[in-house]
Amino acid sequence: MAKKGTIYIRKDLGVGFIPIPKNGSSTIRGFFFDWDPMKSGDHFNFIESPDILKNIRVIAILSDPEIRFSRGITEVINRSESSTKIRTPEFNRCNNTECEVNSILNQIEDIGFYDAHIKPQIYFITDNKGYILESLEIWLLKDLTTKIREIDPRYNGKKEWSKGNMKNKYLDSIKGSNKLKCRLMSFYEKDYLLYNSIIQSQTKQ
Repeated sequence: MAKKGTIYIRKDLGVGFIPIPKNGSSTIRGFFFDWDPMKSGDHFNFIESPDILKNIRVIAILSDPEIRFSRGITEVINRSESSTKIRTPEFNRCNNTECEVNSILNQIEDIGFYDAHIKPQIYFITDNKGYILESLEIWLLKDLTTKIREIDPRYNGKKEWSKGNMKNKYLDSIKGSNKLKCRLMSFYEKDYLLYNSIIQSQTKQ
């Protein structure tokens, strides 16, 4: 799993992609890096080596915080080594998804963001002082196909989504409860602010 500062760079295209888990990073790795940026020598860390950001387009993919959280917890529950942390006794006693989401947020409140899939998106695009990288180009996940084709028209639109619609029960619970939504916003406030500002700027165009 990509740690803070990770960036995949295609020097021949002059672009670097900062992977944010559950935001199309598998699609990016699959199409631009034959699945393994480390093996191809395209894997770098901009915190350890900040000069690598010079003279390239630096791109990160952002998604709706509620969708990303729902996809993230689905991933952790079903696959990650952190699944035992998410499946607390409180979680296991739940008989509905709203209870499960609250239990997951309780655990984050107690021990912090213990898995990369649920860390705030902004964590991955900031330096060690918490500042968003200068000259960062942000794509929205909903625009991924169009954006990739602007760089390489050969892209066939295939997306490497994992676990697909398994997120929907959590997303529906969040969207159906103002109380739950407000609580989620308190954990991911900066993600909401950044995402909403981009949506608003697109609407004005």
